Amino acid sequence: MTLKEAYNLCLSKKPNIGPNKSFFEQLMVYEKSILGSNSLNLRDYLANQLSNGAASSFSLAQINRALDLSKNDPNKALNILFS
Repeated sequence: MTLKEAYNLCLSKKPNIGPNKSFFEQLMVYEKSILGSNSLNLRDYLANQLSNGAASSFSLAQINRALDLSKNDPNKALNILFS
């Protein structure tokens, strides 16, 4: 099962899951070691988590810009969005 398939299965059972950035990166490394590639990328995951959570009132473009400025740090991205 790919990371994307496993993540979507978990979401279908419990919609409020949200592995933190470090754990998600570990899952990506594990998937790549087994399958040779990744089915999800970190930026898309973080943008999705933010847009479905605390930053739901912001556009995806605004969220991606905040992630760019924060070097993919979701906490810093939230600070940028709300400042």
